[in-house]
Amino acid sequence: MDPYSPESYLANQDGFVVTADVIIENTSASNVNYLAERIQINGGGISKGASLENFVPTAYQLSGSPSAHNIFPAKSKREGAITYMLNKQNYYTLVHLTKLAVPNPNDFAEKALPTKTAKAIDLDFRITE
Repeated sequence: MDPYSPESYLANQDGFVVTADVIIENTSASNVNYLAERIQINGGGISKGASLENFVPTAYQLSGSPSAHNIFPAKSKREGAITYMLNKQNYYTLVHLTKLAVPNPNDFAEKALPTKTAKAIDLDFRITE
């Protein structure tokens, strides 16, 4: 079994999968490299990266273009699900103190893009069952 598969990660332990519906809009005039799986869920000293594929049906996976999931074409808008696998302890810690840390596009851009913020954006993210 692949050690990075969700089945391996959650094997022999109870856990939760938290899903976020994400929209990435490229308003620039050129293609942009953006790694949506780097959107982290944070809180209570815990930080977890996302997955674009785990527990997400193909039709709902977030992808920039057919040739590369991380390349978002100019003037495009893409929507899809990203997931976070959490064991019980992490889930119950995060459920009360949760933020999404959304990386700045310039963290991945080949040349700087005009943005309103120079760093990652922290958003309140309420987890509900």
